[in-house]
Amino acid sequence: MTRRAWETCGLVIVLAALLAPALAAAEDPPGSGAALALNLAARQRMLTQKATKEVLLLALEIDRAGNGARLAGTRDLFEATHRRLREGDAGMGGVPKASAGVATELAKVWQAWQQLRALIEQALGGEVDLAGVRRESAEILQPLDALVAVTEAEVRKGAPGVAARAVNLAGRQRMLSQKMTKEMLLIALRHEVEPARKGLKAAAALFEKTLKGLSAGDPDLGLEPCVDPGVLAKLRAEEAAWTDFQLWVEKGDFMIDYAAKDVEAILAAGDRLLDAADQATTAFQGLRRP
Repeated sequence: MTRRAWETCGLVIVLAALLAPALAAAEDPPGSGAALALNLAARQRMLTQKATKEVLLLALEIDRAGNGARLAGTRDLFEATHRRLREGDAGMGGVPKASAGVATELAKVWQAWQQLRALIEQALGGEVDLAGVRRESAEILQPLDALVAVTEAEVRKGAPGVAARAVNLAGRQRMLSQKMTKEMLLIALRHEVEPARKGLKAAAALFEKTLKGLSAGDPDLGLEPCVDPGVLAKLRAEEAAWTDFQLWVEKGDFMIDYAAKDVEAILAAGDRLLDAADQATTAFQGLRRP
């Protein structure tokens, strides 16, 4: 071997030694795929309520082109995520293929989704069935909750370092943000106003209790106190977004006399709350307990 070849070989060895720690640090932590699957399963709940919100905006004749496009995108994301949860992803840190137990729950979700999907297609075609949308958007949450519960149980068993309960409930906050917006829009549409008011208040109470529990812990919810500085920072941002959105929750009784600017403000505040809740969920997804 020539001197130049030896020098090249030595350089490669040195570079490999220098890069090894960085490559090791870049590896996904244990349970990454399972934690991601739980996050995505929990996100499906939110997508059903987001789609319903977008249907109601079409009923209010607010930005039909924009909200129609967003509704179609939400529908497509729900279905793409469903396939991903069922079939899994290739590669390290990807979503594992569904176990038999998870696959059973996914099949139930898909069956319930067909009812809501038909109403989505109807709305995209220009006709909104308010009673049907309200009913099916509530009904689908039951099989979705069951899916998330089974996924959480499997993560607890297979990846005990993942904060599975926190990922589940932090992810549920995203759904509640959209459900509260949905209830306010139903009030604005004068559709089943009293049930919508009750639904709004119940969702707000659960959101606030869960937000406190994610930070300080809550035995009733199965949550331990959070001590991670990065996650706590995300929760503080969610608290700030909740403070702003809560003002509209308290004004829910006035939404019968809504103005377009009120709806725009509610949607903007709801989007900020959804984004903050999503960032907190992602932070919990990456958290590992000793």
